[in-house]
Amino acid sequence: MGRRIEEAYRGLQAAVFPDLRRKWAVDLKLSDRELFEKYPMQDLFLDGKLHECFFYVYNHEALRIPDSWVDTMATFHRELKVAVT
Repeated sequence: MGRRIEEAYRGLQAAVFPDLRRKWAVDLKLSDRELFEKYPMQDLFLDGKLHECFFYVYNHEALRIPDSWVDTMATFHRELKVAVT
């Protein structure tokens, strides 16, 4: 499933259109990590329990986060945990 999500993501990277997390113009000169860090923590889709999916994947022993994303994901994890409790 993870590979299919990555394939879908990479296939859509070239497309320029708003998704559920951003609805404004995006500076395409920024990296994916920089864009992610700028996204506001708004609708967390609590009714869909997406936070539970994130926590499951984030805490799974097989997850390998690229070094450049470790701090970003740790910060997001902390912020999401506070937001959903």
